[in-house]
Amino acid sequence: MKILLQPFLNTQIGINLERPLHIDAATLIAVQNEYFSVTDERGYTHHFPYGSVIQIIEHEGGIEVGGLFQHKQLFPLVIKISHLPDFTPV
Repeated sequence: MKILLQPFLNTQIGINLERPLHIDAATLIAVQNEYFSVTDERGYTHHFPYGSVIQIIEHEGGIEVGGLFQHKQLFPLVIKISHLPDFTPV
């Protein structure tokens, strides 16, 4: 996993940081043996173990992200991570 991410160090990538189906922009700032780290647009740093990665998508021409009524963004790399489901008490 580290070998896949290393070329994108200090690059803005797409990642579903807080919502499973929404890709946010973040900068890949660290690629370690057990985890990787990104900073979001608010300046928060997020650390993810490689075990949380579901999918990595890369394309030389970029991956277009954005849905209906959303501004489209282009990322050289998109990482999809798993999220714990939110449960609301009944």
